[in-house]
Amino acid sequence: MVLAKLYTDLVRAEAWAEGWEKGCAEGKTAGYAKGYTQGISEGREEMRALCRDWTARRKQAERAGRPFTEPEP
Repeated sequence: MVLAKLYTDLVRAEAWAEGWEKGCAEGKTAGYAKGYTQGISEGREEMRALCRDWTARRKQAERAGRPFTEPEP
């Protein structure tokens, strides 16, 4: 009985550790993919906002007849 319990506990511990490692790896992969996608999306939106603001300043300078020397974003 005692040996059976020790064996069962050992097998459970090994299975738990294996499951933990597998779960962590899957979670890390999924988290990385989600973060990467979110980062790309946020970066694109930030770039669109920079371009939109730059274009608005350029057009405002053209309408006012002022030179616009600000470099493109």
